[in-house]
Amino acid sequence: MEKTRVAIIDLGTNTFNLLITEVEGDTYRILVESKYPARLGEGGIHKATITNEAMKRGVEALTTHLITISEYQVESIFCFATSAIRSATNGADFVRRVKQELGLTIRVIPGDEEAQTIFDGVKQVVPLGDNYS
Repeated sequence: MEKTRVAIIDLGTNTFNLLITEVEGDTYRILVESKYPARLGEGGIHKATITNEAMKRGVEALTTHLITISEYQVESIFCFATSAIRSATNGADFVRRVKQELGLTIRVIPGDEEAQTIFDGVKQVVPLGDNYS
C-alpha cells in the first residue's frame, strides 16, 4: 500500500501549529509536530483586526513551516484558520496575502466546526463514553 505524507497547519490566535503525518490506508504515523508563535492576535484582536506587524509574523510563521514541509516531501498541505482570522474584519485580507505570497489556501472554519473538531480530537485520546455528543 502506498504511503502519503500530509501536512496540516492550524492557524490559531497565538500559535501556528504544524502536523506532518504519513498516511497508509486507514493508519497514520505522526512525523512532525511543530509550533511557531505567530502572535496573530497581538496588537489588534480586541479591535477585531489583524495588524500589519501581526500579518508579517503570520507569513513568517508559515514560511518557516513550509521549510519543514519541503524537508519531509509532503504531497498535500491543509491550512485551517480559527477564531482570530474568522473574527477579524481584515481576516480575508490575510488569507489573500498568504495565497498570493506563499501559494497556500487557508480554509477559515466556522466556530461550530472548530468546536466539533476539537471534541473529535479529544475523543481520540480520552475515553468519554456515551454521555457526550
